Amino acid sequence: MSEMRETPATTGAEEVRDPDAPPAARSRVRDWSAAGGWGFALGVGYAVLVRFYHAAGGQIGVAGEVSEQYVATLQMVSYLTGLVILVGAGACLVLTHRQFRVFPRWVPRVGGTEAPH
Repeated sequence: MSEMRETPATTGAEEVRDPDAPPAARSRVRDWSAAGGWGFALGVGYAVLVRFYHAAGGQIGVAGEVSEQYVATLQMVSYLTGLVILVGAGACLVLTHRQFRVFPRWVPRVGGTEAPH
């Protein structure tokens, strides 16, 4: 029988360092990193190319006619929605890349530590 080793519990985004681990377990890190990268890229692209375009007054893709009294409201809602989408895009990176989970050293009390999983 093979020797049992104690290893810390790993999440999908952590690196599997066991050289005896199957290739699927070692590639799990790359899969989540790629998914986080795609989520970030798609979120930023949609926020900038669609939401901020509508916030700047663009009308392509807006369904129907917009009354003059609601144009400013539509632009502000589109701008705020773009900001929320950018926060979600940043969350994709934070959740899938370990280096983005470490607090900067200038943050009081938790600087330099990793955020809990």
